[in-house]
Amino acid sequence: MMELRILIWTFRSGVRFPLLFLKLIFWNYKTNNMTKRKIKVSVWRMLRWINRKLEKKIDLTESQKMGMRIFDRTVSIKDAEIFLSPLSDSIYVEVNDIYIILEGSDLQIINGKFRYDLHYPDSIRSRMRNKILNILEYRRIEVEKRIKTKSDRTLNSILDEVEVIRKDKGQ
Repeated sequence: MMELRILIWTFRSGVRFPLLFLKLIFWNYKTNNMTKRKIKVSVWRMLRWINRKLEKKIDLTESQKMGMRIFDRTVSIKDAEIFLSPLSDSIYVEVNDIYIILEGSDLQIINGKFRYDLHYPDSIRSRMRNKILNILEYRRIEVEKRIKTKSDRTLNSILDEVEVIRKDKGQ
């Protein structure tokens, strides 16, 4: 008889779930010829399910829930300016006249006239911080791609110029 041990796997985001689930996914991958994309989707669905369960356990007031919705929607705007201060561990988000400051476990929402101060548990604060870090990483990757394509373009133009010079000199 096979003994099943349930080990807990912890991701960088702090999400924990049984390692047995991962084994089942990879077993399913081998037997049903699942693509890597399908594996990622199934793991993502499981993580989303776990996050929903964890969110239900944390009791938030209506103003805290509204603050989280404002934070999520503001951060998802592509034109949002996001600044990260590693020394003070603060995050600043600016969109038009709306400013959001995440310092420690406190979230400040400023709309030009009013300032709302909200306090969150550490688990929610870490989720907000991870969301910001993921967005910044995504933007960094986009900038890196743009820089590399421009450098390739300039190298190609230099090569074309060298070929023209070479033909003109008759070599």
